[in-house]
Amino acid sequence: MQNNVMFYEWDDLKPATLYVFTFEFKQLHLDFINIFQRLDVQIETGSCSQGWVALKNNCYRISKENKPWNIAQQHCKLSLISAHLVDIKNEEEKNFMFSHLRSKNQIIIWTGLNDLKKEGHLTWTDGSSFGLKKNEIFSFPLLPKNETDCYILQQNATGSNYFFTRFFCYVPLPYVCEYESPSPQENLLFYVKDVGTTEVVFSWNDLSGWNNLNKWLKLGYKIIIKYYLDYTEEQHFESVPPNTTEKAITQLSPGRVYRFLFSAISEWEAKTTLSPVFIVETCPLSAQNVTVTHVTPTEIFLHWDGPDPVSFHHYFVAILDVVNNKSEEVFVEKSNTSTTIGNLRSFHHYLIYLFSVAERGTLSCFEKPVSAITGINPPQEVYAKLEDVGEDSIILHWGSPPDGHEVYIQITSISDRREVRKLFVKDANRVKVDHLIPGMTYDIGMATVMNGNLSELVTIQQTLKPKPVQIVIPHESHSTSVILYVQMPDIGVFDGIHIASDRGPNVQKVFQEAATFSNLDPATVYTFSIRTEKEGFKDSPPYIKEIQTVKQTVKCHFPSISNLLPVADGDLFHGSRMK
Repeated sequence: MQNNVMFYEWDDLKPATLYVFTFEFKQLHLDFINIFQRLDVQIETGSCSQGWVALKNNCYRISKENKPWNIAQQHCKLSLISAHLVDIKNEEEKNFMFSHLRSKNQIIIWTGLNDLKKEGHLTWTDGSSFGLKKNEIFSFPLLPKNETDCYILQQNATGSNYFFTRFFCYVPLPYVCEYESPSPQENLLFYVKDVGTTEVVFSWNDLSGWNNLNKWLKLGYKIIIKYYLDYTEEQHFESVPPNTTEKAITQLSPGRVYRFLFSAISEWEAKTTLSPVFIVETCPLSAQNVTVTHVTPTEIFLHWDGPDPVSFHHYFVAILDVVNNKSEEVFVEKSNTSTTIGNLRSFHHYLIYLFSVAERGTLSCFEKPVSAITGINPPQEVYAKLEDVGEDSIILHWGSPPDGHEVYIQITSISDRREVRKLFVKDANRVKVDHLIPGMTYDIGMATVMNGNLSELVTIQQTLKPKPVQIVIPHESHSTSVILYVQMPDIGVFDGIHIASDRGPNVQKVFQEAATFSNLDPATVYTFSIRTEKEGFKDSPPYIKEIQTVKQTVKCHFPSISNLLPVADGDLFHGSRMK
């Protein structure tokens, strides 16, 4: 086809046959980019009434009955209101008719050509003049012209062709009838207005478009929609009522491909095609109970109940960023009923559409979005340096997320979770927390604050330094042993006292005021290191005490401890206690 050609005609097609025409559009753009587009259009050709043969929009039938010319013309009209004796207007129609007559072994037959109105002026039944070549007509000189006003087609002597010749109109002969099917108007446009799960709605341009169909109605035609499932032979038909501009086809199956065709069909079953074949896939069934089960700063977790698996091929998830009006798509396999949507922005509002998708790509209808807001990025790397952990205080460090300027901190002791200490810190990445209990273990949670909303808590557990021992004195000293008195910390929590000497493997963990070290050497100075323990956390530096054992056979008594120190509470020397 040449450029700017809007119409093209295909010949030699079979009636009532489905054809697929492929249009390929090629364009050279900017001298080096080739643009190519392919479009497939399906057309079902029309058909004549039973017993009639077709050439383009015309239908023909040979009658074997012998009738005079005028009776033959009347019988043509009786068979179909628009029929008449054949009018052969051009070479294509002539060649078609000659071929058809030869196939039927027809030797002589009436046509619509005559000069009844004016002698010598040949016209067809519609009044148009004879337009074929003059040598197509042969006159027998013996036949009187004024008595032979009707023309027949007669096979020539060779039997390969026919010629027109005048003949007596009253002689009964076989005849050929012809009628022309109405042509669809160019401004009549059918289109798919809406597609649902079980229905398809067709419409046409306006009421004037429907008025163009009245020519078929006046000729006894009905406007019929034929439809059927793809790859099936069972066909269904719906008639289009007059004076309407749309028609709904209902009770269809979800997610299936249907073919629809508009035709004008007469009471004699002549059919004129009014539209191309519409290939329409109905919407598949929708997923049910679509729910957001969990959100993180970068992910949304989605779950749903799947529809009947026959009606769809896979799922399609569209994620719309409400603020930026940008969307992304995710495809999910048919067997899944959940998915995780990742690579999202923190603390953003998203609308999520879940569609089931039919085999040809049609989405399920009327899906409502699910709304979700992603979580806030929590603080990163929450920790406390060893040197920042004190007896009653701790310095916390964290990495602030890029979109967060305020953090929320909650501190809970493991001994009493009912008491929660809360702090809010702005524009910082470290904070010192005071007034804590020595040796206590705390759960420390930290979250980013945005517009009054909190991220998930990032939690660490930290034990503070226990208080050191207050006093260490020798209670008894012997030549080979020493008894030490240790005054426990008066506040806080600890597991016990760790005492070690610098000579020999003398290590003890004590939970009471007295500690005995044996197997020592007489008259020797021992250095004792005393530390308070809490889950392996030792205070630093240790309490150091030097004590010398006495010479052998000499026993040394020190003043009574009760004279040096006040009497302690009876619970003071039990392990893991707090005042």
